[in-house]
Order: sequence, then C-alpha cells, then structure tokens
Amino acid sequence: ILQFVLYILLLDAGLFDENGKLLGSASSPIQIWKEGDCVEQSSTDIWHAICAAVKSACSLANVAGKEVTGLGFAGTCSLVAVDSEGSPVSVSWSGDSRRNVIVWMDHRAVKQAERINSCNSTVLQYCGGALSPEMQPPKVLMQLMFWFVMLYYLMDFISLITIYIRRIQSRS
Repeated sequence: ILQFVLYILLLDAGLFDENGKLLGSASSPIQIWKEGDCVEQSSTDIWHAICAAVKSACSLANVAGKEVTGLGFAGTCSLVAVDSEGSPVSVSWSGDSRRNVIVWMDHRAVKQAERINSCNSTVLQYCGGALSPEMQPPKVLMQLMFWFVMLYYLMDFISLITIYIRRIQSRS
C-alpha cells in the first residue's frame, strides 16, 4: 500500500536594486505529492506561485512590474512533461495531469540509473562518473513507454519557465 503524503513547498521571490540591495521579498506555497519513491509537482501550480511571489515582492518594494529590467531563475534537476500545445502530461501513476513534474528528489528510476551506469560509457565521465536516479536520463528511460502517446516535450523546469516568460513578452 502506497502512503499518500501532501507537502507544501514555498517559492521565494526577491527584488533587488543594481547594487544588490534587497528591496522586497515574498513567498508563495506550491503543492508537492510524494508517494513512495515518487515525488511530483504541477508546473501550472509552480508558475502561479512564481507570479504571485513576484507580484508580492514588487508590491512590497513599491516597484511597478514595468520597472523590472531583468529576471533570474534557479532550479533543480526536475523534469517537466507537456503535450504539443504545452499542456501538462501526467508523470504520475495516478494519471492526474496536474502532476506533470518529476521533482529532482524522485527515486522511481533507481534501476534505470543502474542500467545506464552499467554500460560504463565514456559519456559518464562528464557527469562525475555515474548518473543518479535524480538526474533526467534515468527518469526519461523509466517513463518513456508511459508517456509515449501524449508526450511532445520533456524539458528541465527552467526551460519551461523561459517559455512561459517568452509568451508573456510576446503578448506585451
């Protein structure tokens, strides 16, 4: 029996001036699902949390969004699945399409990482000699058949955020 645990993670945003002085900061909660070795999130939920935290940080600093001249994002080795329209594709055994992010700490692909590492490929020297199940290639190998019909893109989470930002810029 899998135990279902619901976690809430906070996403932080900080607004700084050109000298590095913090002018405003805010956090926004995001949902995380953990079932056994599977740890999943929703890219839509994370995007909404990013928007809320950024708006709050700007508001606290009395800075209009139009005045912000640069954005920076950092993230972990999480893997996002979307279809050809950019809509979420479930990475969850439940089939819940909200759950389209395999979080870095997910360990469902331990056997796949072992399989890749057993090949002793020279490519492994570029990632410290071995792949961890927390890295994307084992996760892709694990999920490929599950996603094959609906999947169009597999990407790092920061790549998805970049796409979202470009969509906003093209509408402005």
